[in-house]
Amino acid sequence: LEGAEDDGSAARAELERRGLGPGDAVVAISASGRTPFALAALEVAHARGARRIALTCDPASPLAAAAEVAIAPAVGPEVIAGSTRMKGGLVQKTVLHLLSTATAVRLGRVEGNRMTHLRPVSEKLRQRARRIVAELGGVDEARAEALLHACDGRVAEALALARRDGDVR
Repeated sequence: LEGAEDDGSAARAELERRGLGPGDAVVAISASGRTPFALAALEVAHARGARRIALTCDPASPLAAAAEVAIAPAVGPEVIAGSTRMKGGLVQKTVLHLLSTATAVRLGRVEGNRMTHLRPVSEKLRQRARRIVAELGGVDEARAEALLHACDGRVAEALALARRDGDVR
């Protein structure tokens, strides 16, 4: 919604609804580092003992100052003044991809270069899940399919069964 980023109370309400606590982290994103929603989110995170990360294009911004970790890539001025969806937005998307990938690896959701905790909600992802279980579990794709079915599509569990003995009990 246009203007939603200017509503700090909405950030407070959303984090309240989600039950933000000490085991969580908030990544607040604002090209300018002055967006009310993002600033309020870090205030709530601080009050709740959650980790605070800022992603901004201004290392001297209030958002960067409010965070424990400030990621502030130098993007330089936008080609069209006022349009942070160009360079600023592109670089922030890239940083988010890096953060999500690093988080998946750190949480043990990846083995080698394969996701072991993907949710196979489409045919493409079901095929990928079969390939992952087959390749990493050392079984053929038909066996991988049976293991995935027995594990309600949970790749990591199917993989564990394949490695243990392949028995679907």
